[in-house]
Amino acid sequence: MILSSITTMACVIIDSIITGRFLGTDAVAATGLVSPVIMLITLLCNLLGPGLGILCTRYIGMADKERVNQVFGIVTITAFILGLLASLVLFFTAGPLSSLLSAELKNPAITDMTSDYLTGFSFGIIFLSLSCCISQVMMVDNDMNRSLLSTVTTLIVDVILDLLNALVFHGGMIGMALATTISSVFGFLVIFLHFFKKDRILHFTCKGLKLTDLKEAIMLGLSGSISQLCGVIRGFVFNFILAASQAEAVAAFAVANSANYVILSVIISVLVTTDTLTSMFYGEEDRNSLYRVMDIAMKKTIKMTLILSLIYLIFTGPVTRIFLTKDALATSALATDFLRILTVQFMIMSLTFPVIGGFMGVGRSDLGNLAAVLREGIYPIVCVALLGMAFKIPGFEAGLVLTGVLSLFTTFLLPALSNKKSRAVPGIFWCFLKNSI
Repeated sequence: MILSSITTMACVIIDSIITGRFLGTDAVAATGLVSPVIMLITLLCNLLGPGLGILCTRYIGMADKERVNQVFGIVTITAFILGLLASLVLFFTAGPLSSLLSAELKNPAITDMTSDYLTGFSFGIIFLSLSCCISQVMMVDNDMNRSLLSTVTTLIVDVILDLLNALVFHGGMIGMALATTISSVFGFLVIFLHFFKKDRILHFTCKGLKLTDLKEAIMLGLSGSISQLCGVIRGFVFNFILAASQAEAVAAFAVANSANYVILSVIISVLVTTDTLTSMFYGEEDRNSLYRVMDIAMKKTIKMTLILSLIYLIFTGPVTRIFLTKDALATSALATDFLRILTVQFMIMSLTFPVIGGFMGVGRSDLGNLAAVLREGIYPIVCVALLGMAFKIPGFEAGLVLTGVLSLFTTFLLPALSNKKSRAVPGIFWCFLKNSI
C-alpha cells in the first residue's frame, strides 16, 4: 500500500520539481492555483471506482457473473460520460476560470500559465476517469499488480515527457499538462490490456443495465469523497488568503505541499490498511486481533511520522530548494517555513489517520466521516481563514498548527461521545492506551 501510494504521489512531486526548476516561480504559482481544480476533477473521477469494486466483489462472492458484468457495464459507461463532460467543461472554461483563480495576484503571466495548464489537462480527463474506475476491480479479477503497473507506467512516461518538454520542446505549462495527459493515456492502456486475458471475469456488456446499480455505486463512493471535497474547498480558501497576503506565498505553499506528499502518502497507506484489517477482524468478531491491529497501527504511525518528520525538519531548506531555481530566494525561504509548519502539523495529527481507519473498519463510518470533515475541512478553513485574514502569513501558519491540535483532540474524543452500545470503538483506543502509555 505504501509503495503504491508513494508511486502516485511521486507524479505530483516530480511534476512540481521540473516545473519549478525549468519554468520558474510563476509556473509554480500557477500549479498551486490549479491544484484545487485538479483535485475536484480527480474527486469526480474517483467517485465511481470504490462503489464498483464493492459491488463487483459482492456479486463475485455470489458467483453471479451476469450481475458482475451488468454493474461493470453501467458504471464504466457513466465514467466515460462523466470524463467527457468534465473535459468539455474545463476546455471551454479554462480562460475565465484562470482569470478568477489568479485575480488576487494581478499577474498576467500567471493567469496565462494557469489557462494553458487547464486547457492541456482537459484532454486527458476521459482516460483518467476510466483508469480510476476500472483499476478498482483489477484485484478482484485476479490481476493484483495491474493497478500498480499502470501507476508506475504513468509516472515513467510523465517524467520523460516533462523533461522533453522542459529541455527540448520548451512547451511551457501547456506542454507540462499535455505530458500529464499523454501519461494518463499510457496508464489507461496498461489497465485496458487486462481485458485481453482469457481467464478474466469482467466483460463489458450493455444488456440488462440497471440505474439502481449506478445509484448504489455512487452512494458507496460518496463516503470516501467527503474529505476530498473538503480538500478542494480548503485549497481555494488557502490560495485566496495566501494571494492576498504575500506575492510569493501561493508558489511557496505549493512547493511545501508537494514536498509534504511523502509523509502524506505513508500516513494514508496506514489508514487504508487499518481500515481493511479492522474490518476483517470485526466481521470475524475477533476482538483481540482487532485490538492488536490498532495497537500496531498506531505505534507504527508514531514511529514512521517521527522519523520522516525529523528528516524533514533537519533538511527542510535543501528539500524546498530542489523545487526552485537559485534566484527564487524569497519564495524558497517562505516555502521552507511552510514545510516546517506542515511537518509539525502532521506530527501532531498523524494518529488521526489510523484512528479514522479503525472507525471505518468497525462499522462507524459516521464517526470516521465526521472526523475527516473536521480535519480536512472545517478546522483548517475556519482556523486558517480567521487567523490568516487577521495576521497574514504568521496567522496562516498558526492556523495550520491549531488545526492539527483540534483534529487530534476531537478524533480521540469522538468514541467517548458515541453510542455506548458500540463498545468496539472505545475498546480499540482503550487497548492502545493500556498497552502503550
